[in-house]
Amino acid sequence: MKVKVFGRLTEICGSSLVEIDTVESVELVKEMMENKFPVLKQQNYIVAIDKVIARSSNVVKPDSEIAFMPPY
Repeated sequence: MKVKVFGRLTEICGSSLVEIDTVESVELVKEMMENKFPVLKQQNYIVAIDKVIARSSNVVKPDSEIAFMPPY
């Protein structure tokens, strides 16, 4: 899965696009990203799935567009 990263989160992740293993929920996406980039645990950010702000319990499909964004 590819995760698009925006704003100051790009600096933390070192790229605007991060590749992670396929998972089934937003909660697992966040867990994988925070394990890969521990500084994210200390950041406020929003996760969007297919351009809609998502909750941790939302399902993620293999072809979903995932984005991590700083709060606005």
